[in-house]
Amino acid sequence: MSVDALMLVTNIKIRVWACKLHSSRHPLIHYWNNGQKEVDYVLHQGQSLQAIEVKSGINPGNVSGLTAFTPQFVKAQPLVLGTGGMPFELWLQQP
Repeated sequence: MSVDALMLVTNIKIRVWACKLHSSRHPLIHYWNNGQKEVDYVLHQGQSLQAIEVKSGINPGNVSGLTAFTPQFVKAQPLVLGTGGMPFELWLQQP
């Protein structure tokens, strides 16, 4: 599977996972930025908070958004998917 296809499947899985956990009162999937830095996905489940950056390409991508996010949300679990982080294939195998 190409990197582009893996990224597409990963993005779809993140959205489906968030929809399964969706509470009509509190959305569980977000995008975060502080005007200069951004995080692709911020996911909630109960007290759990996960910050996810999805990267592709040959060189590891810039994760300065995660670096800016985690001090503000100290309970967050940062995760880089793809280049420089967890391989897409491994993450897609998780339940």
